[in-house]
Amino acid sequence: MKAAVEVSLWADDKGVESLVDAPKQHKHDSSQRTYCPIIGFMCGRCKVLRFTSQVCDGVLRLVLTPTARILGGRFLGGADWEETYFCSSAAHWLPYASDPYDPSLTGPVLEPNPSVNEGSPMAYESKRLPNGSLYVRVDMPGVPKDRFTVSVADGRI
Repeated sequence: MKAAVEVSLWADDKGVESLVDAPKQHKHDSSQRTYCPIIGFMCGRCKVLRFTSQVCDGVLRLVLTPTARILGGRFLGGADWEETYFCSSAAHWLPYASDPYDPSLTGPVLEPNPSVNEGSPMAYESKRLPNGSLYVRVDMPGVPKDRFTVSVADGRI
């Protein structure tokens, strides 16, 4: 089953919210998971002109295109000039909790995903099966399910 994605533009055109239903992919998964990520322009000046969304290899990618501003005027009574300008606010480049190099977002401690509304908020799940084996689900966004290896050493994956 594929994930169902619904993306809605806010009434003020400042951002989008998504509803993502990720179905159980394996019979031992505890439940489906539902996410509700929200992203928008935080500068207060820009609005969303258009957006695209894509789900691939377990990753939801949203691309928001901001409205362009046209700057113009007269230069010393001469010819008019006009220039297309896109906001360069730092709020557009690294919104809170999205910088992959932020030390507080990396390391050995896994934190719950705050966008999960239903299902496990963690990036992993494990349970002992009736036959004594161990089932482990590990979210690895962007890693195709047919081209990776996993190893266990000293009880750690």
